[in-house]
Amino acid sequence: MPFQKGNKLGGRTEGAINKVNKEIKEAVAKLVESNLDNMTEWLKIIAKKDPEKAMYIIINLLEYNVPKLARTELTGKDGKDLIPKKTKITFE
Repeated sequence: MPFQKGNKLGGRTEGAINKVNKEIKEAVAKLVESNLDNMTEWLKIIAKKDPEKAMYIIINLLEYNVPKLARTELTGKDGKDLIPKKTKITFE
């Protein structure tokens, strides 16, 4: 019998997490959870020597908690500039 659209052939349900990925995520979460106090101290040590590096580390860690938003380019009709170049933009 040929495949017909709408028929399920088995396998994981849509959106299901791969078992290995799930286990890795859980292991990393446990590692981070059990080292929160240490990580705070390590960041303090790094920040004393190089505050910029400490901030970089924090920003990189945020990616795992707050997902990045996709960048979207806004254009006007037919791909032209949305705001004419002569327009003065002010923020008040």
